[in-house]
Amino acid sequence: MEENMELQEMREQLELLKAQVAKQQLVNDLNVKKMAKNKVSGLKSKFWLKIAITVFGLLYCPWAFGEIMNASVWFMGVTELFLLVCLVAEIYSHWDLWSENLNFNMADYARRMLRIKKMNAFWFKWGMIFIFPWFAWFVWEAYKNSEFEFQWIGLLVGGIIGGIIGFGIGYRIYRKEQSALQELADSLEELSQE
Repeated sequence: MEENMELQEMREQLELLKAQVAKQQLVNDLNVKKMAKNKVSGLKSKFWLKIAITVFGLLYCPWAFGEIMNASVWFMGVTELFLLVCLVAEIYSHWDLWSENLNFNMADYARRMLRIKKMNAFWFKWGMIFIFPWFAWFVWEAYKNSEFEFQWIGLLVGGIIGGIIGFGIGYRIYRKEQSALQELADSLEELSQE
């Protein structure tokens, strides 16, 4: 009789322990989903920041290069085309970010985040490859269209300073976004395995 009572008590403790583990798992799942939603929200704000900068560039560059620098139509056209490609690539690569229903397959959503990360790396690499010949072309345009040496030096120094600042800001946004995408993918992958 005493053994039955001990056995019954052990079963009750086991059921209580199972209930506590299930409750803890639910809390963990909710915390991961909350973190994922916060990360997605942060990624979306970075996306809109990059879109705004690119649209600003699309509107500002023709005026600046045409009025201030008197650059060739070819230079302005290639610059505009590059910015347009950047805009389309940004929208295309972040398309999966907008299906944020985190109640579906977490592993699938993690793969989507890794896809965005991979595409970001691809476009960043090609953007850097494009920038070097473009900057050489910029220097040539500034040199040939300057009326006097001081103007050319001013354009060159302004271009270098603007390039360094732009690269610093862009690289910082890129690294933070890559880190957030990896962290989000890892969290979702871990959640899907539990």
